Amino acid sequence: MFPLINDLKIALQILNDNGFEAYLVGGAIRDYYFNVKTNDYDVTTNANTDEIIDVFKDYKTKLYSSKKTVLVKIGETHIEITPFKGDNLISDLKLRDYTINSIAVDINSNIYDPLNGRLDINNKILRPSYNLSDMISIDPLRILRGIRLISVYNLSYDNELKDYFINNVSLLNEVIDSRFRDELDKILVSNKPSNVIREFKEVFYYFFPNLRNCYKFDQRNTKWHHLDVFEHILLVLDSTKPNLATRYAALFHDIDKPLSFTLDSDNVGHFYGHFKLSRDTAVKYLFNLHYPKKFITLVAKLIYYHDRRFSFENESIDNFIEDFGDDEEELKMIFDLMASDIKGQNPKLLFRLNDLDKYLKVALDIARLRRER
Repeated sequence: MFPLINDLKIALQILNDNGFEAYLVGGAIRDYYFNVKTNDYDVTTNANTDEIIDVFKDYKTKLYSSKKTVLVKIGETHIEITPFKGDNLISDLKLRDYTINSIAVDINSNIYDPLNGRLDINNKILRPSYNLSDMISIDPLRILRGIRLISVYNLSYDNELKDYFINNVSLLNEVIDSRFRDELDKILVSNKPSNVIREFKEVFYYFFPNLRNCYKFDQRNTKWHHLDVFEHILLVLDSTKPNLATRYAALFHDIDKPLSFTLDSDNVGHFYGHFKLSRDTAVKYLFNLHYPKKFITLVAKLIYYHDRRFSFENESIDNFIEDFGDDEEELKMIFDLMASDIKGQNPKLLFRLNDLDKYLKVALDIARLRRER
């Protein structure tokens, strides 16, 4: 039996009692079979949006700007209810984006799976529900959503899908920028975002053009770096805790190193001021994606200070806190970024992580005393 939470049962029952078919579809079912917690509740029905609003008149509802979906709040659960795509449930499921999202459950926990989505879940494979080109043309955001599904659930995919995503990245021009955020966020806080950024780098260049300059850019400084800028960024990204601001700071922290590259008389590479350039680029990109000002400011601060050096003298750390601030969570984030940056450098320098742990403890003590003044 598929487990339905009580609020979902209420929604399905209300629609059924008013003479309409109603089914849970999509993400909640997919997440259940992947054994992942979810709050992604979608219902499909043969009621139209006016009828949906009418039968839920005793509940808080909102018609989305697309005029295709109604958000209903039952208890503490938000449920998106959408009329069938096509004439009935089966046609609706066959018109969804990917097979792992093309499964439905009714109020009696009966499962409808015409495209064998559960088999694809078991095999951990991403497969379009119908012709890939037609499916993407309806909503090009499905390119990024597909990459997000690959990243979050560690799915395999065939070369046709990969090539189509890469060769048709220009279709994303048809998508409103603000719609990208949710997919990008889920990719960045996934277990290992580097996998999809590396595999689908041309797609990520669309969002972050300066990342292209980093690919195979030799840092020419073996004392500090054994990786090119692109691979260094990806290793740092994977090493940070899955906090969105820290992950974005990791993605951008060295993005403009190639623009600040200089060679000294010994042909050793240096990147003076790269943290300022990278910060400014991050602000521009995040602003274009309509992130909140407070979030952008935090990411910018993390990037700006990620390369700060310390001594064991309290005065050095005290000066840092004077500049950076004494917020405990933000201090943990900047030290996490610093530690991850070390992990992305020459492995011979990993011993510096021990010192960084000591600096963090001192910093947190100083910050606490400052807050208590």
